[in-house]
Amino acid sequence: MTQVTLYGATPFLYCAPPHTGTTAAENEPTVPAPVLMLFSPGLKVAELVTPARREALGVTFGWFLRVGIAANAAYYFALFLLFVYLLQRRRNSAV
Repeated sequence: MTQVTLYGATPFLYCAPPHTGTTAAENEPTVPAPVLMLFSPGLKVAELVTPARREALGVTFGWFLRVGIAANAAYYFALFLLFVYLLQRRRNSAV
């Protein structure tokens, strides 16, 4: 326990929660990189395209998200366009 005083207020006792020895990150599943690249190629594109300037973290992360989302949108648009094309071609050849 630690006695804490905040800006001249009455002191109070702070008791930190017990440490369990594990962290939240240990319980999270990890996705292999090839699988991640298959479903989200925008992450790698954003990593390569986002300008490496010394700016605020919010600006850098904002550009990273914009580039990643745009690349994923283009990827999935092309993927679904190909899927619809193949379905229509199959349907037209069956008639």
